[in-house]
Amino acid sequence: MKCLKHISVSFNKYNSKVFLVLLLSLSTTLVFSQVNKQNLERDSKQLKKEINILNNVLKNNIKTSEKSVFEVQAISKKIEIRKDIISNIDVEINNIVKDIYSYEAHISQLKKDLKKLKENYIQTIRQSYRSISSYNRIMFLLSSEDLFQAYKRLRYMREYANYRKTEGERILKKNKEISISIQKSNRIKKAKIKLLEKKKEELGILKDDRTTKNDIIKNLRKKNKKILAQIDKKRKYDRILQKEIERIIALEMEEKAKAFRLTEEAKKLSDNFKKNKGKLPWPVKRGVVISSYGKQPHPSIPNIFLYNNGVHILTESKNARSVFSGVVTSVQLIGESLAIIIKHGEYLTVYSNILKSYVKKGDVVSTKQKIGDIYKDIIDEKTVLHFQIWKNNKKEDPSKWIYKM
Repeated sequence: MKCLKHISVSFNKYNSKVFLVLLLSLSTTLVFSQVNKQNLERDSKQLKKEINILNNVLKNNIKTSEKSVFEVQAISKKIEIRKDIISNIDVEINNIVKDIYSYEAHISQLKKDLKKLKENYIQTIRQSYRSISSYNRIMFLLSSEDLFQAYKRLRYMREYANYRKTEGERILKKNKEISISIQKSNRIKKAKIKLLEKKKEELGILKDDRTTKNDIIKNLRKKNKKILAQIDKKRKYDRILQKEIERIIALEMEEKAKAFRLTEEAKKLSDNFKKNKGKLPWPVKRGVVISSYGKQPHPSIPNIFLYNNGVHILTESKNARSVFSGVVTSVQLIGESLAIIIKHGEYLTVYSNILKSYVKKGDVVSTKQKIGDIYKDIIDEKTVLHFQIWKNNKKEDPSKWIYKM
C-alpha cells in the first residue's frame, strides 16, 4: 500500500508542477493574443472606414474624365492605409503562429502526461497483482493473523479499487483534454488560412491601386505646365492666407502688450485647448488626410516639393466644424474661397477652402459647431478642407492635436 501511495503522490507532484507551468504559460499567451487581436481588429475597422470614404469620393469622380492631383493623393492615401491593414494582418498571423506553437506544446505535454499515467497505472497493477497473486481475495483476508490485520487488508483492497477507478478516470479526462486542445488548435489553424487568403486579396487590391496611380501620374505629367500653374496659384493662396494669420497674430500681440497679459478667460480657454492635445475632434464629420503637415513631395511631378502649413482633409461631408470652443476673429475671402479663423486663447484654428460661412467675426462658437460649407471643386468634384493650428506665430502639426488623425 505504501508503494502504491508513493508512486501516485510522487507522480502527481511532478506532473502538477509541469502542467501548471505550461497551463499558465498558455493562458498568458492566449489572453495577450486575444487583447492584441481586439486592438488590431479595431484599428483595421477604422482603416477600412477611411478606405470606404476614399472609395466613395473616387466613385463619384468616375464620370469625370479629367484626372486630378487630388485623385493621386486619394489613391496614395488608399495605398498607405492598405499597407497598414496588411501589416495588421501580418501581426495577427504571427500571433496565431505563436498560439499554434503554444497549443502544440500543450498537446505534447498532455500526451506525455497521459503516457506517464498509463505507465504508472500498469506498474501499480503489476505490483498489486504480485503482492496478492498467491491468494484469492477471500483467502487473503482469511489468512490474517487477527481481526485488525484483516481490517487493514480489507481497507487496502478498497483503496486499491478506488485508486484504479480514480486513475482510470484521470486517463479518460486527459484523453478528453487532448481532444479539446486538438480541436482548438485546428480552429486556430483555419483562422490562419483565412487570414492568409485575406492578405492575398488585400495585396491584389494594393497592386491594382498602384497601377491606377501610376497610370494617372503618367497622364498628369503630360500636363506639367498646367499643374505647375496650379502649384503657383496654391503658393500665392498660402502666402495670402499666412499674411492674414500673421496680421491677426500681430493684433493679438498688440492687445497683449497693452494689457500685459492674457485675460483670465482667454488664459483658461488656452489652457483647456492645450489639455485636449491629441483629443480634439476632427474639423469634419468624416474625412481622410490626403496631404500631411510640413514638406511634401508633389504627387505627380518629381523634384517639386510643397510646404503644407496644416493638413488637407478629403471629406464626404459638406460642413466644416469648430474643433474647440472659441471666438471667430476673421472670415476672409482669399482667392475663390473663404478662410475662417477661430481664436482659442493663445491658439488659432484655421479653416480654409470654405464656400459659405455660417459665422462672422466676433461670434462665439462651441466644439463641433458647424461654421461653414466646404468648397466642392466643379471639375474633379472633390470636397477638401484645409485645416491649420497655430500657437501665437508658431505653426503646429494638426495630427498631434486631432484625435487619431
